[in-house]
Amino acid sequence: MIVEPLVLHHARKTTLLGLREAFSALPPPPPALSFPEYIALPGDDRDAYDQARDDFLRLTLRVPTPEQDICARILAKLISSNPRRKNSRRGLMISAPMFYGKTELALLLSRSIEHAHAARNPDYADHGHVPVVWTEMTDHSTGKALLAQIVEFLAPTISLPQQITTDRLRKLAVDLLHTHRTKLLVIDEAHKLGGAEPSSIIKALQNESSATVVLVGIDLGGGKAFGSGDGLQVTMRCDTVALRKVDITTDEGSALWRRWVAIFDRNLPLCGHTPGTLTRNATALHNAAGGQLAVLAMIVERLVAAILDDPARRDELVTRERLFTVLDVLRHTTPVRHKDRTGRPRGSRVTDTRAWPIRPKWHRFESPRSYALRQCRAAGVPFDFVERGLTAPAQPYIYRVWGDEVAAAATVEAAAGRPSGHYQRLKRFAQPDPALTYPNGSCAACAQQGNMWSNSDTIARTGVCAIPANPCGQVPARPRSHNQPFPTTSLRRRSSAGSGVWSPRAASTPACTLERERWCATTRP
Repeated sequence: MIVEPLVLHHARKTTLLGLREAFSALPPPPPALSFPEYIALPGDDRDAYDQARDDFLRLTLRVPTPEQDICARILAKLISSNPRRKNSRRGLMISAPMFYGKTELALLLSRSIEHAHAARNPDYADHGHVPVVWTEMTDHSTGKALLAQIVEFLAPTISLPQQITTDRLRKLAVDLLHTHRTKLLVIDEAHKLGGAEPSSIIKALQNESSATVVLVGIDLGGGKAFGSGDGLQVTMRCDTVALRKVDITTDEGSALWRRWVAIFDRNLPLCGHTPGTLTRNATALHNAAGGQLAVLAMIVERLVAAILDDPARRDELVTRERLFTVLDVLRHTTPVRHKDRTGRPRGSRVTDTRAWPIRPKWHRFESPRSYALRQCRAAGVPFDFVERGLTAPAQPYIYRVWGDEVAAAATVEAAAGRPSGHYQRLKRFAQPDPALTYPNGSCAACAQQGNMWSNSDTIARTGVCAIPANPCGQVPARPRSHNQPFPTTSLRRRSSAGSGVWSPRAASTPACTLERERWCATTRP
């Protein structure tokens, strides 16, 4: 089997060749193989096959959206009517918070305009036609920088004088747009335009050029660039399409979300894939993605990548365990709040016999900074005091003080008066091994150590803890009730000013891991 790899030569869309390469980068799905057939391939062929699957998933696989249809209809009317207008030509605004797929939507629309022009004019490239011009703004971009990008896109070999005036640059840009028969001018990251000057330049482009302007950015109608003055006039001249989350509590939203999930489920480029798992967990995916299509696409990409990157896999089936493992890894960008089969939120216990099908809400990834922050909270010491002691003016962030995590953990343990290895033990309990099985009724940390009790109320009533050890590796001196407060370590700063060294006054540990988990659930940052 021969799979032709996709070769890309241009890294950005702000050049003519780079934009046309982005338009044509639509690799077809690779031929379907069973997992035994995939394993039988030579190593180089398997790598090429995996790359083809990844390219298809990231570049080609897309789902239709209502906003895409609305924008396509608006652009068709504007591109047809704007050349007949002599002033007040209209444009399109695509506005949404970050990570909603604004740029991807603009790229899809631009590709459709380019392909439609190519269908009517097969030799358009030879005749110098450039139907779409793509620009991208950076922080505090000016109108002059926008005009310079347009000129460099259409005439990359031109040499602009350093002292060229904005008026001269504007006339040059308008002439180039007319000469190359440009229909669509896309201004991505338009919210980064600052002040009234860029808005006046855009208004001038709308007045003097027949190209339809598409502004793509965050909160365009309410930002400083387009919320007042000339910017407000630009806003009034544009049709605004806002991208929003999908609400599955409505029939329309639920049907739309399940259709998106079903499209991804049917087209996953996995060997022996049987659709169904993603569709059955559409509600969990909505909770994880927050109703955002861009986050859903990222989850699907991470799921496929996690399966393909596992060298010990025996199949490529999408299982519930694999899916929820990916959701847990993405918690730092997509907060997940799972519920059990009764519909009640899960607490600090795992009530299933499967290996981590759903992680408790208290689960967080441990880091040297979060560890130091929790120790300070437990001791009642302001964290900023400790942070000043553990950092320096040259390295003001606690993340970057040390070259590796081991050195960071050792320093924080010494400052907090904890034994060596304390941080690593807590990290291991905060991030259990997903391959293990946790019995019904046991907390995650104690079950990982093979310990289990029947009912926490019995322990609280008797004050007896049957667990011989706890996550800190120490045995309590006497039985404690789970209703008693968590004993903490007090920290005292030395009298030498600026030394930044902390010493322990007293240290004790919780009676058992259930008490530790309850404390973590209320105090973790």
